[in-house]
Parts: sequence; structure tokens; C-alpha cells
Amino acid sequence: MLLERYQDFEIYVRQVERGIKLELRNAPASAFVDGQMIKGIHEHLFSVLRDVVFVHEEINNNPNIDAEAPNSIVNNLTVFPDIEKRLEGFVRVGHGVVVFAGGVGTAEEILYLLGLLLHPDNSEMPFPLIMTGPESARAYFA
Repeated sequence: MLLERYQDFEIYVRQVERGIKLELRNAPASAFVDGQMIKGIHEHLFSVLRDVVFVHEEINNNPNIDAEAPNSIVNNLTVFPDIEKRLEGFVRVGHGVVVFAGGVGTAEEILYLLGLLLHPDNSEMPFPLIMTGPESARAYFA
């Protein structure tokens, strides 16, 4: 329905002298106030641009990588030097962790989190670890 409503809205990525620029054509007037794009809409467009550039530069052009694109709901991408720093960051700023069945990396993350949570110094720390998924994920968690 949204695409039908704005059929003539187009976004072009243009290369300019110092980087790239998004060119919007026939953008909905409701995206602007006093000729300026609403900040939240600007941030969403920037996130799309960031993901396009990331996928192109870091994944498609890198023969040594078999990774996934950034999470689509993440507004600010943070890159950590290794898995341990990444997990430490999650624990420091999170209120809990929800784990869905995955692969070897997910299993490593679970073991790391369990090691932290089972340490005697953390016995009083309220930090929920929820493992969930469809019935087909039962074997993974077992």
C-alpha cells in the first residue's frame, strides 16, 4: 500500500567529489518541515545508505569474508576488534540477552555469557539470558 501511494518517489545514490550523496525525487511532502527533512527520516535514509555501502565494500568486495549484513534495526553500527569485546559490550550496556538458535558463533556467545553469569562475583547480578526459537531449534539448545 505504501509503495502504491508513492509510486513516483525515487532515491538515487550519486558519487560526489568527497563521497556519496542521496538524491531524492518526488519525496513525500510530509517528510519535510520548513524545507528541512525530518531528523528521524534522515536517520533512516542514512541507515539504508550505510547498509548498502557496508554490504558493497565490506562483504561483496572482500573475498576473505562469509559474514552477514548489519542488523536492520541498528541505527549506529559499532565494530569491535573481536568477539570477546563485542560480548563484553553487550553485557555492559544490556539489560539481558535473547538468543535465537544459530551456528558456532552463537554457541560461543552462549558459553561466554554462561561463564560470566555463573562466576561467583556475578551471582547477585540480575541479567536474564533467554534462549528461544521455534520447535525446530530445540535440538540446537539441547
